[in-house]
Amino acid sequence: AKLVRVPGTWIFKKILKFLWKMKISAVPPEAAPYMTGEYLVNTDRLQKFLGPDYENVISFTVAEALSDCFAGNSPDAAMRTSAR
Repeated sequence: AKLVRVPGTWIFKKILKFLWKMKISAVPPEAAPYMTGEYLVNTDRLQKFLGPDYENVISFTVAEALSDCFAGNSPDAAMRTSAR
């Protein structure tokens, strides 16, 4: 996947809407805020609910998960995933 920077969120939303309408992109325009902003989630309730299983369920950071998405199907990526 190639990262392309666009000048500002307004034009990004317009491009995303166009790509969706033309059936070029599988990303709906409603996803734009999640792609352009920073969202913090408090996981205290989830930690309490899962108890000791929390570490087994939440095994990747956001940065690791995003990096893995762009790693492809290389043997190194498969090794990282199976090591967890």
